[in-house]
Amino acid sequence: MKILIAEDQQEILDNLTHLLEEENHEVVQARNGKEAWKKLSEDPYSFNVILTDIMMPVMNGLQLLQRIRNDENGIPMIIMTGDAGLDLSIEALKSGVFDFLIKPFDFDRLLHSLSHLETINSKEVAINEVLPFVSGKIEVSLWSQTRFITSVASYLDVLAKPFCQRYRINGKQFRLCLDEAITNAIIHGNLEVPSIIKEESFDVFDEVVKEREGNPEYKRKEIFVRFAVTSRNPHLGNSGDAVTALEIEVEDQGVGFDTTDLPNPNDPNSLLCSGRGILLIRSIMDEVYWNDKGNCITMIKYLA
Repeated sequence: MKILIAEDQQEILDNLTHLLEEENHEVVQARNGKEAWKKLSEDPYSFNVILTDIMMPVMNGLQLLQRIRNDENGIPMIIMTGDAGLDLSIEALKSGVFDFLIKPFDFDRLLHSLSHLETINSKEVAINEVLPFVSGKIEVSLWSQTRFITSVASYLDVLAKPFCQRYRINGKQFRLCLDEAITNAIIHGNLEVPSIIKEESFDVFDEVVKEREGNPEYKRKEIFVRFAVTSRNPHLGNSGDAVTALEIEVEDQGVGFDTTDLPNPNDPNSLLCSGRGILLIRSIMDEVYWNDKGNCITMIKYLA
């Protein structure tokens, strides 16, 4: 495995590096959490595990853990601590570390933890081997209530996450597109609340949204969100992958809009206009298009 070690005591850092390299692991050293974060940021998918001391200057192990989790990086972390860091270690455990070691610890204890992690990783590798050959489609239909935006986007985010990780797609940007498309369908499509109100007053905008959520004329309208894993990349070549794209379709029952009035995605002034959510979607996704009525958006992100 490739292991990133964050430890401020050089002797311990060197000893761990030597012992792990003797076990055929690849080791990258960091003297504190900030340095470890920099090395991880340079290539966030290259490491299999982070082994970090909890008490370090500049950025401690808990701060490193929190920054990694805030970045939605699921890399496993094993923390090392002495008696002085036990309180922080307990907090780290609650934040989802893989294991913890109390100094001084037996090296075999660390090897046992790494072996356990390798077993888990092998299962994830097996899943990744299957992903290129997965295809299918699901549909979610729901009423026009803004409380469903986060729920549906989170559900689709879970489905897309393995593909985003395998093909190194920015998961946060993909999730942003889901949020924007579903928000547009509910608020601007079915509830028919124009963006111009928000530009004039956020409070008035929220009031109009809440009023229409309670109005049967609007709230019973449905949106349909379709998530598909498809094979439609014209640039496939000889990658060997059968699955080539994630496709999301969001349809509302509103009156639609004239898609020829969309802001130019290449014009910086478009950032100042309404429709910024659509501008973001068009900037992130590989293909974006609407039906003739303008009440159904299709977003495609290629995997190969």
